[in-house]
Amino acid sequence: MLREQEESELWSKFKKNNCQDSRNALIENYLPLVKRIAERMFYNLNGKVERDDLYSTGLLGLIDATEKYMPSRNIKFITYSSQRIRGSMLDDVRAKDWVPRTSRVAYQTYTKALNALKHKFQRTPSDDEMMAELGMNDKEFHKLCCEVNIPTMTSIQGLSTFDNEESSDDWVEDSRHQRENKSRDQKEFLTKIIDDLPEKKKATLIMYYYEEMTLKEISKVLEITEGRVSQILSAVIALLKSQHLDQSGDFL
Repeated sequence: MLREQEESELWSKFKKNNCQDSRNALIENYLPLVKRIAERMFYNLNGKVERDDLYSTGLLGLIDATEKYMPSRNIKFITYSSQRIRGSMLDDVRAKDWVPRTSRVAYQTYTKALNALKHKFQRTPSDDEMMAELGMNDKEFHKLCCEVNIPTMTSIQGLSTFDNEESSDDWVEDSRHQRENKSRDQKEFLTKIIDDLPEKKKATLIMYYYEEMTLKEISKVLEITEGRVSQILSAVIALLKSQHLDQSGDFL
């Protein structure tokens, strides 16, 4: 990655002089960000889309962000471009309307079992109790949870974008305050429901979504396999989705 001063000089040359070499250097510098976002989305979508397709559309988002970014607005480019990259990928996924019928059936199956057990036990059931109710083993339950989680990715709303040809500074400032307030409300809500999770699930969720650690990094911390980390994530997100979809949708 470029040092801060080097990057600042490239932005200056590109925006003031339309230096294409500087533009290309900036894009190349952030290619690892596109790859990282594509990898995470590929995992979250359970491999239902091509990794290369995500990367290609993400690259278009990065290029768009580079063209429209205005350093004078004091928004970090990594924050600005991440939104554009994710938005580009999600727009492409939504446009293809690829969510399979199996995902919708899986959600209904999972929710029916969850509600039945919650009524029976008057509490949230464990994964083992869910598997017993569904008549599934570990592998089958993990697959079901992955299917349950897929449609959530394509319903994420509120990805903020900034169009520097059309948006005023006042609009950008108002938008930033709205996002900050929404983010604060979501964090308070998520803190409450995460605190109720078993310790290992809580730790896994925090490391993956808040600290943005990879499955491999999490597996080393918890001393479990990457496959087990994947199973924990799938199960906890399916649970949160079924119980708190309206409030947790943006986070999920």
